[in-house]
Amino acid sequence: MKATLKNGVVIEGTQGEIESAIKKFGAAGIEGLEELYYKSSKGEMLLISDLGTDHLKNAIAKKYHEWAGNLRGSTFSPKSFLTVLTRGPQDKNLLAMIAELSRR
Repeated sequence: MKATLKNGVVIEGTQGEIESAIKKFGAAGIEGLEELYYKSSKGEMLLISDLGTDHLKNAIAKKYHEWAGNLRGSTFSPKSFLTVLTRGPQDKNLLAMIAELSRR
């Protein structure tokens, strides 16, 4: 398994080794990992596929609420605001959790 940092550095190892590195350093800036892991409110890196359904729904609601909150007070023109609103959240972590929930 490989994980690529945004600066181009590649971390290579078993899933367990990469999970260990994630727990130690966090997943911020690691391409692809935001589609596999969710950072809990306790700071734990949890495999999205291992989340219970209720936990997954709550995590999705939390991320969606954060996204919607960022629209408040925005300086977008009305047209740009509607474009962003129509497009919806583009957060890879949120989209991965939604995809996981749709598979259940």
